[in-house]
Amino acid sequence: MKVLLLAGGWSPEREVSLKGGEQIAAALKERGHSVTLCDPAKDFERLMDMAREHDAAFINLHGAPGEDGLVQAILDRVNCPYQGAGPAGSFLALHKAAARQIFRDAGLNIPDGVFLPRHPGPNWKPDLQYPMFVKSNTGGSSLHLSRVTNEEELYTALNSLFSMGEEAIVETAVIGREVTCGVLGEEVAGVSRPAARSRTIPDATQVKASIATRMPRLCFSERPSRYAFSLSLAVDFISIFQILLND
Repeated sequence: MKVLLLAGGWSPEREVSLKGGEQIAAALKERGHSVTLCDPAKDFERLMDMAREHDAAFINLHGAPGEDGLVQAILDRVNCPYQGAGPAGSFLALHKAAARQIFRDAGLNIPDGVFLPRHPGPNWKPDLQYPMFVKSNTGGSSLHLSRVTNEEELYTALNSLFSMGEEAIVETAVIGREVTCGVLGEEVAGVSRPAARSRTIPDATQVKASIATRMPRLCFSERPSRYAFSLSLAVDFISIFQILLND
């Protein structure tokens, strides 16, 4: 099979994408596939033509334009198959403020937080408890993520984000145990559980979306799987979901 591997791009997560792309290319070639690298930062204007020449695309882009639905829309235009969510699901999951709204509407628990499309000014005081996490509304890979414990740290984090032209999400920190659930179509691929730690969930991108909820410690199979599937239905999304459990 001729596979068009999309990696790189122009988001702050470019280097993460390229490193992952190297591993994906090696794995595909080991299985007998022909792989062509497409870096949208260099090849974006040729993307449609390149897609027409391949059997399928493998998207390993982080942030825009690979997780905001743009690349997916272009590939759909030329009927080139690819893995993961379509344009709408990709955009809604990448945009944390939109994803929070959709999850809440679906009856799912999320951390307390606020969306800041512009700087709120020097006198703004959030109706949230410290510690809090400040993060880019559409960023991922924990880049530009700050844990703040007081007003001075809060404004330092906000000033940094807005100086880069970002929108911000501020959320309360959640102490719990994170588990990861894969969802493909209507099937949950299983649950994995890393070591317990304290954090809020920084990403709601195409490859990750998150929810904080209270579940009994022994329900690591049934309930997280059910919540992950509910998340995927909420944004019409096929990917990997991370859930933070409150013990």
